[in-house]
Amino acid sequence: MNRLKKTAAVLAAAALTLLPLAVPVSAERGNDIAMDNVCVHDPGNAMPAEDLFAANEALLDVSNYIDMYTAVYITDPAVTDPEDFDIEKESDVLFNSYFSSGEDFDFDGTMLYFSSKLVFLSSSGQGQSYYYAEDAEKGKNRGSVILSDVVEAFGSAHDYKAAVIAFCEGLKTYYDEGIPAQTEDPAQTTEDVQNRTPREESDLSTLRIYDPDFVLTDDELARASERLLSVGKATGMFDAVVLRGTTAPSYSDSAVEKMSDDLYDKYFNPEPDTDTDGALLFLNLSTRYAYISTSGLGQFYYYNGSAANRISSIIDGMKSYLRAEDYAGAVEYFCSQLEYYYNKGIPKNAYTENTDKQEVLYVKDGKIVKADKLPLLYGKDLKPYLLTALAGGGLAALIAMIIIKSSYKLKKSVNPTTYVSQKETNFYQKDDIFLRTHTTKTRIDTDSGGRSGGGGGGSSHSSGGGHSHGGGGGHW
Repeated sequence: MNRLKKTAAVLAAAALTLLPLAVPVSAERGNDIAMDNVCVHDPGNAMPAEDLFAANEALLDVSNYIDMYTAVYITDPAVTDPEDFDIEKESDVLFNSYFSSGEDFDFDGTMLYFSSKLVFLSSSGQGQSYYYAEDAEKGKNRGSVILSDVVEAFGSAHDYKAAVIAFCEGLKTYYDEGIPAQTEDPAQTTEDVQNRTPREESDLSTLRIYDPDFVLTDDELARASERLLSVGKATGMFDAVVLRGTTAPSYSDSAVEKMSDDLYDKYFNPEPDTDTDGALLFLNLSTRYAYISTSGLGQFYYYNGSAANRISSIIDGMKSYLRAEDYAGAVEYFCSQLEYYYNKGIPKNAYTENTDKQEVLYVKDGKIVKADKLPLLYGKDLKPYLLTALAGGGLAALIAMIIIKSSYKLKKSVNPTTYVSQKETNFYQKDDIFLRTHTTKTRIDTDSGGRSGGGGGGSSHSSGGGHSHGGGGGHW
């Protein structure tokens, strides 16, 4: 999601600080926005019914026009922002809850959020490329321009309808202008650009980093390469980074994921039936998408299971660097996290499910085991069962001991030989001689159907070359 300039936030705060209570209407509001229904979310009835209808029509029209999701959320004017209120975080959470289906990628769209004191614009997916870019003519971020128009339309009359319409018009305008191409750094002359030594894809094999669009300077590239090689030596894995700038083709998220797997396989998985250990980070600047592809034991050290999603933690930690366009800092953070999670070790009972091959992968004695299902009781905590069994067994033993002890309270019998008649009793000796043995074995079927093991496992898939890869990604 986009982080807007402070100037826009200050401007918005000045316009919205004294929001009055709106006159409530009888129409029921506040239903969550469905995947196929963009609208104004107005739980506090801040807008009159007729204005709400017009605003919803405008949002639906612009969504169809730009082929993205749009929404507006208006906080109940009677509710004051708490001191620790984070409008950016709240806006992101709401957008995801409205439009995300729980997949590993972000939907394209933009949302306008009105709090009691601020207004904020957040974007996701392609919405970031259109509305986070710079407006060269006005010299500021496109989102800030839209916000300025929204605040001006809102005015002292607190006209939400006019503000929503201004929001929609801004979205259309910048959509028509398209995603701007990246401009050259003014500090770099044409001669500097022409004299650059091309950066080759094969650099992945030697330098562990491929940056054909010169996102990093030569010094930054050298430091990043040295750091990656150092991490690889410490972990015994192949760790690499690919950066594609805004001048590169605008790859889709799925294309980035496929390229990540394929590039790793090309340079680090030479044997068709052997998966090496490692991780590759792909930063796609044109769509602001970061993806990490893992291989071999990298799928477990850099786990993507729901119970301990280390991939998501790494991606989230890089976002502050990426939003500030500190790409060298993002690479350094990536390296530090590879070291951190390697030293922390593989999560207990970690496993992944490869849906392409219909198999599960888990680690035993430091090696990956591939199987149709997990071993019985794998990942189960047996301590509660053992304690229960011990307690039950102890209680049963105690009861048996009491019963036996009570049975021996009878009087002692006389000598057993008293009852033996020496005249009528004969004693014989018999020896059993062992000849042979025969054992019959029967297999006990423990398969209860389906894959064993509980939830919370990681996910993996097969690349075009047949290698197993884990990982995950997200937008910044």
